[in-house]
Amino acid sequence: MSGSPTVIATLTNGSVFVGVTFFNGFLWATIDGYDFTSDKVVKMNPADGAILATYVLDTKNNFNIRPFDLAFASDGNLYATSFYGDCVYKVDITSGIVSTYIGQVDGVLSKNIAFVCGNFKCLCVDPKISGIAQTDATCEGGFSKNDGKATISGITNGDKADINEGSTYGTTPIYGDASNKLISSGSVLFTGLKPNTQYSIRVWNESDNCFKDTVFTTKPVECFQCPTIALNGKSTDTLCSGYYGEGFTVMVSQLGSTPDSLVQFVRFTSPQSGKSMYTGGTALTSMKAVNGSAQWPVGQPGSQFSANNGTTPVNYYVYAILANAPNDTTCRPFVEKIYTILPLPKFTASAEPVCEGSNTFDVKVTIQTAGTFKITLARGLATVGNGPIPQDIITSQGGSAGNGATTTLSISVADTAGVVVVVEDEATGCANAGISGKAVLIKKPQWKVTTAPVCSVNNDSYSVSFTVTPDLGTVKVNNGILTKAGAIYTVTGIPSGTNLIIVDSLTAVCKFDTTITGPNCGCPPKVPIAIAASVLVCASDPIPFLEVTVGPGETANWYATETSTTILAGGANTLKYKPTGEGVFWAESIKVGVGCKSTLRVPVTLRIDNPKCIPLVVKKKK
Repeated sequence: MSGSPTVIATLTNGSVFVGVTFFNGFLWATIDGYDFTSDKVVKMNPADGAILATYVLDTKNNFNIRPFDLAFASDGNLYATSFYGDCVYKVDITSGIVSTYIGQVDGVLSKNIAFVCGNFKCLCVDPKISGIAQTDATCEGGFSKNDGKATISGITNGDKADINEGSTYGTTPIYGDASNKLISSGSVLFTGLKPNTQYSIRVWNESDNCFKDTVFTTKPVECFQCPTIALNGKSTDTLCSGYYGEGFTVMVSQLGSTPDSLVQFVRFTSPQSGKSMYTGGTALTSMKAVNGSAQWPVGQPGSQFSANNGTTPVNYYVYAILANAPNDTTCRPFVEKIYTILPLPKFTASAEPVCEGSNTFDVKVTIQTAGTFKITLARGLATVGNGPIPQDIITSQGGSAGNGATTTLSISVADTAGVVVVVEDEATGCANAGISGKAVLIKKPQWKVTTAPVCSVNNDSYSVSFTVTPDLGTVKVNNGILTKAGAIYTVTGIPSGTNLIIVDSLTAVCKFDTTITGPNCGCPPKVPIAIAASVLVCASDPIPFLEVTVGPGETANWYATETSTTILAGGANTLKYKPTGEGVFWAESIKVGVGCKSTLRVPVTLRIDNPKCIPLVVKKKK
């Protein structure tokens, strides 16, 4: 350490030697070339300064990295620091490979390094701060002034400070080019700050060539008077479930310097008080108050409420509030409107089965809701937001009872495909709609005679057999005895000459019938036979009965002439006839209960003689 220094090497191109160290008998130095092409580490002969090897630290960034200190570690590798670019470079002096050992550390420049007990040390003392105290900007004419302040306190290891607007300080200045904000007593004051703005403060440690950045945001300042919200119109509205109701219109005073206020409409299921309407609920919409007026919604609030599927009214409480509540918790203006949602009538409707050949069918409507209702049947339906409107109305009936009562309306079979049913509560005007459904058509069965009518032995009755397709109902007949074997129905004992009526009851309403014409068994009957074709009596004797015989189930009619239509005697038990005087009398056979007559009449003569006559009596021989 005595004597004059000896020059080993001199740079003449404007570059400078910055850091030096000795390792393995060689002199190693960093060169700051103020130019990325000249920044390097060199290996030199300590005797004459001859450069034996050169290591370029960083060629990828194309800017001046400003290499500074260097040191060798126990692993034999060289480590060098830089002002800019990467923080610490690792140099393998054997292979010449340069790599990053520690990446860029924001705000730390001109590092000194050393290895202590094998551990790497970056010898730079960073500046530190302990607090930032803000003074809010003030308001003037509804606008905030840019007169906020920030006092940075508790500064250690710091000499100078500067401030820039933004999340980063910006382009790093050349060392020594900090502002003239000198730190005194560990603090520094910045003035003229904007509200609600991000700033970056940089504090330098000039003695160690280090700096530290700190980012903070100034507080927002609200420069307005609390607005008012007033209701325009009624505070209540009653509407049917799903119907449109009245809009909710409010008038809003201006929010300070903001000409159009943002208003939010929010819905609750229970009334709110105090400031509770500013928390929770269902947000409906937010909008600007144009010319001081806002409305929810534009004419159709009914669509914003859930359907009332119950039996009693439901209330909803809608509030108009400020969409962006100010920090001042005393500023919570609001206005309330109550919407009462009425339930719709509950009912069921069905189309009753219709019989083939019928002109009408029934629609049954059962209304569960209590009250009095108007029922309308129509072929179409329209909705315009205020309930169902029937189109092409078929029929209407008012005063129909509810509470489980059923109303039946008859309509033309032309509408068996189904109709629209609208039930309107006559007290509230609330209407609900449904569909009757399609009426089931019950078709006539087909009857087929399998055995034609057959007369009995006595010709007083007949029998017949038939089938029914489809065989689904209850079959009955008007005469005779009905039996069934398999698919064959047989009726016996049907009186001769009467028609058989077959009735098939498929439902209580649909009863179909068909008629089989009955034969007149034994018609026409045989000509009667006179017991005596001529009878002679004395004038003094009583007039006898004239008598004929007929077949089974037959009787006789007596006439004065062969072609007369006036019956002298007839009906049951008229095989005998007692005339009032002599003459020729004519008798014909007639089938009892049927009425068919014999084709010919038989004459029977009665003669009355003088008193001395001897009558000739003719007796029938057995």
